[in-house]
Amino acid sequence: MMPFSGGEHFPAVVCEVGSHSTKMGFAGEDYPRSYFRSTTAFKREGGGVGGGGGGSGGDSGDSASNSASNSNSKAFKRSYDFFSRGLELDGSDDGWEVSNPVDRVTGLIYQPTYTPSSMNSNNDNADAEGKNNGDGNGDVSSSLSYEEAMRAQPGTTIPGECYTHFSSYLTHGYESALCTEPSSTPLLLVERSYNPPPIRQRMIETIFEEHNAPATFFARDAVCACYAVGRTTGTVVDIGHSGTVVTPVYDGFVENKGILRSPVGVDMMDKMILSQLDGLYKMKKARMKLNSPFDYAMPLYQVRNSEGQGGQGGQGQGHKARREPFHTLARLEFARHAREDGSGAGVGIYGYSSLHDLEGEAADQEPSDIYQQYANAPKASFKLPDGTEVDISQTKRFDISELMFGKGGKSAEARELAATEAKKELDATIASAGVS
Repeated sequence: MMPFSGGEHFPAVVCEVGSHSTKMGFAGEDYPRSYFRSTTAFKREGGGVGGGGGGSGGDSGDSASNSASNSNSKAFKRSYDFFSRGLELDGSDDGWEVSNPVDRVTGLIYQPTYTPSSMNSNNDNADAEGKNNGDGNGDVSSSLSYEEAMRAQPGTTIPGECYTHFSSYLTHGYESALCTEPSSTPLLLVERSYNPPPIRQRMIETIFEEHNAPATFFARDAVCACYAVGRTTGTVVDIGHSGTVVTPVYDGFVENKGILRSPVGVDMMDKMILSQLDGLYKMKKARMKLNSPFDYAMPLYQVRNSEGQGGQGGQGQGHKARREPFHTLARLEFARHAREDGSGAGVGIYGYSSLHDLEGEAADQEPSDIYQQYANAPKASFKLPDGTEVDISQTKRFDISELMFGKGGKSAEARELAATEAKKELDATIASAGVS
């Protein structure tokens, strides 16, 4: 039921499709009615790339014919909860793919095109077993991201398919929680402040042609953030899942030339937390002589799997691992829980500086009294999906936030590495689009 309607008061639907989650609800309410992950699993008609299906994204070298043959393959089956279980009755994920309409590098609803050779080179360089085993040294590249795993599979990137997923997300929100027809309510879509006109045009075509919305308005996220606190001028810092954006707003308008974006976001924090949890689990396994076939913290689905069930590629008895990117996504899920409940990450006040970020003479000196106090403070306990409890020191928790605020050392190196990798992917996107 809509909160109110009639006369001049007719509620609008507010929607935001982010890199981590999608929110939809009625204007005037305090919270969204529909909230779900933007990363979903789907299965094409006739099978997909993941196996068993005869999908068209396989061995053909002609990307144009590939795109044409796949443009009409709509996802007829979609799952929004695939972290804790396999998607088929036998526990496998055959024929299933992972989709996210938001590009990780740009943060826009855009589907970059990659050549099969570049995707194959990424696949050759990625060692899944090594990525999953983390050594606890805080290396943010120790876990394979789901975007990298997707791009390691030739044929999974289809130009323009992100708008098909965008349309299905709108349909899911309308049908599952709002219980209203898109043609009966205007839509306010929250977009990125740097969203270019061609992408806006494709989005508005989807809204009008496929959902028959009576009216729509594109609101910039930075302006909405200022209005939410009763201001029309300010500097908005948005730390999102795939990156951080700093946007200046003046009198309700975004100053486009002043927008800055960094690829360092919550996703990198979750990878770092996962690496630390793997290291703590490995140490506790050696000290307590735990009976586990793996040296990394297993996700919930892997703990539940019994012998003879589950996905593909696992080693060990009764704890078979699913294929990528499902395995890495499931592991990042409990890293997210550790961050959100405060045990995996925290902010150290009173001038905290990570030992990894100290340079020059400061690195050779004894740790400060403030650091010693945090090092000796009580540890935070976190229970892994298999029931093992690990104790996370306060300094390890604060090192996660120093990834954003650290002035030098490993934190600065991690940010520079992320920026370099993002630039390479942007260059690949420009080259694949034929722009000189």
